[in-house]
Amino acid sequence: MKVIFEDGAQSVVVQIQKARDRALMRSAIVLQSNIKAECPIGDTGNLRRSITEIHPNDGDSGAYTNTVYAARVNYGFKGADILGRIFHQEPNPFFERGAEASKRAIHNFFREELGQAINVKMGMSK
Repeated sequence: MKVIFEDGAQSVVVQIQKARDRALMRSAIVLQSNIKAECPIGDTGNLRRSITEIHPNDGDSGAYTNTVYAARVNYGFKGADILGRIFHQEPNPFFERGAEASKRAIHNFFREELGQAINVKMGMSK
């Protein structure tokens, strides 16, 4: 199957992809900020400082941390660790709370960016 774009349709597709990437970037920044706001500080603040955004790449973006103990804090941990220490750490789902706090803003970013790209490319105005 072969698809041929005529009358600037390819340009519309490019504008929509750019709008998607802008929305993804804005989403990653607000997600990172909200997760950090929900993150417990602890003794050193290392966990909070380690949270960073993932820049848009092929339609993906988000936030992550590379600290070893982030999963233990977020999901909790009960039992012995590799050193034989016993833990009864309750979950503190800061990642989930930060994501939940970001949903409305992320939805609005996509609506704004994609809506603007379509309206401008099609010659429409609000």
